[in-house]
Amino acid sequence: MLGGDDHFNNVEGTTYFFAPECCRDEEDDSKKGYAGKPADIWALGVTTFILVFKKLPFSEENNENILGLYDIIAKGE
Repeated sequence: MLGGDDHFNNVEGTTYFFAPECCRDEEDDSKKGYAGKPADIWALGVTTFILVFKKLPFSEENNENILGLYDIIAKGE
């Protein structure tokens, strides 16, 4: 749990809980990936938001364009 390598290169899970660093498309291979622990804290924040406000903090209006949702999360809109 402490220390170790928590760097991930692939993303799995529910899209609405993805952290912004999971949604970006880096062309430079040295910048690809994300740290797992901060992404988990982000997902906890999304869960808390849902419990308090009873709605998703980020959502694509037509729910058909997943790439649009990635952009919304990455920009923090």
